[in-house]
Amino acid sequence: MTPYYENQPTATPEITSQAKGRCLANQPCPISGYWFTLAKADSRAYFKQGDIMPDYPHNNWGQVIWQFEGEKG
Repeated sequence: MTPYYENQPTATPEITSQAKGRCLANQPCPISGYWFTLAKADSRAYFKQGDIMPDYPHNNWGQVIWQFEGEKG
């Protein structure tokens, strides 16, 4: 029997969450601009590319995921 993975067509690489405008806490900011997270009220802030995205470990939301809002305030 041939293993399942050998018969599959070559998959197109999936777009990472960072490319979609999302970034996990404690990860470097992928693009400079304004970001917000639903894990903390009034969290909207400007981050430069490479900045480490903040974490809010004791929130009621769960995992902190930052969402890109745009480059202009």
